[in-house]
Amino acid sequence: MKFICGDEIQQGSYPIHSRFKRAANYLSADGKLLSIVLNEKAAGPLNLVLLKKSSSYTPLHTNAPSIENIDSVVVYDRSCNSPYRLQLLLLQGKASWYILKTEVSTYQSEIALPAQQTYRWQERLHDSCTKLKAAILTQAPGDSLRFLLNTKITSSANASTFEMHLQRHLSEAKERILERADITALAAFRGVGIGLTPAGDDFILGFILAIKIFQYIYLHRHKQLTAYFELGKLCEEIDHIVSKNRQEETDDPLFRNHFHALKAGKIGYQSKQLIASLFTADAEEIQKSVTLLLQIGHSSGIDFGVGLLHGVEFLNKRRE
Repeated sequence: MKFICGDEIQQGSYPIHSRFKRAANYLSADGKLLSIVLNEKAAGPLNLVLLKKSSSYTPLHTNAPSIENIDSVVVYDRSCNSPYRLQLLLLQGKASWYILKTEVSTYQSEIALPAQQTYRWQERLHDSCTKLKAAILTQAPGDSLRFLLNTKITSSANASTFEMHLQRHLSEAKERILERADITALAAFRGVGIGLTPAGDDFILGFILAIKIFQYIYLHRHKQLTAYFELGKLCEEIDHIVSKNRQEETDDPLFRNHFHALKAGKIGYQSKQLIASLFTADAEEIQKSVTLLLQIGHSSGIDFGVGLLHGVEFLNKRRE
């Protein structure tokens, strides 16, 4: 196995959008996203994992493709007789690589849980979320959204005016969501924070994952179609809320692509591990999942986890 291709990657031409040490993002003219990553644990519905051990390319070049030298990706499907699945184009060097189909495996991004793990799922999830919250509070970086897990706002003496304002702003939005069941308050998180993927956006994605987990349980464990479709409507409502909060021409394409993949129930490896740990309720497994979250961006994974915890709490209160 040389490459792992996300099952939601669409055909098209993807020029470079942004490049980092361990990942590069490519965006098509119509806004579709493809990301190249280097670690199997970063596999996801929109990711192409480029393993360092890969050596079989057609034609062969002295310089193998890497995050540093791939400036464009072309994805296409030919006839069944074609040996090619993907084509990577290095535009600056005028070189190209064709990846053999035999070198590519497909990452399956659907949520899946063994039936036995959904037995007494409410108790399991409550116990696991308590452990997840404790792990995040003790390990998360100070400039993450972990402050939302505290009952009182506590600002560091070195906190900037911006950081203190952000804490107040998001804490007020959190109260509206949990205490007043005001889902429109999620708009307060949209685009808030620094970095390529703002912390508020990661929070929203985690919140959506909580909804998808409950949907999965309602459909596969209880066959409660009414509850399943009601949560589907809730996802659509949140989509409208967070979209309305941003003008189309200034919206973040990375967030939009990840949001729609998640809304369709397509999740990455880290999210799968997180869900699995929550339904085993095993402290060691939950700790491993937090370690994976800590590896996503500076605080993106943790902010995602904080959003998940708030989503679970919101949905539990909604069920009462």
